[in-house]
Amino acid sequence: TGWHVPNADARHGFTVAISEDRPSSGKRSVMLSRTRNDGIAEYVGSMVQRLDAQAYRGKKIRLRAAARTDVKGGDNQAYVRLMVEKNPFPPPVFDSLDQYPVTTAQWKMYDIVTTVPADANVIAYGIYLKGIGRVWLDAVSVEVLE
Repeated sequence: TGWHVPNADARHGFTVAISEDRPSSGKRSVMLSRTRNDGIAEYVGSMVQRLDAQAYRGKKIRLRAAARTDVKGGDNQAYVRLMVEKNPFPPPVFDSLDQYPVTTAQWKMYDIVTTVPADANVIAYGIYLKGIGRVWLDAVSVEVLE
């Protein structure tokens, strides 16, 4: 509930599915995949959840998520991303883009920590896939640290 797949669509070869293939915890994880290149290799598929930032303003938060991937080749990349946005958007006031690449087929826990500004409107987080491959996401949480 609450997850969006704004850039993952069949036109560009992306699919999102529930996976029972070796979840990190529980019985299932989610998998974002792309099996074909439609000539737009830089097109990025994503699965994102957006939270109202009001309850987190002025607080330090941590996004924690387990992820693993199956991508090969330099142009194919997967990553975990956290963004904090304020109006007018863009640009985000915090964006972990490219700082948390998912590079292993083994589950790895990713922790991204930031302080939410007093004027923030939205906290957005999820997984992103550029090129061909698959990325799995599991055990996602957002918590206040202080």
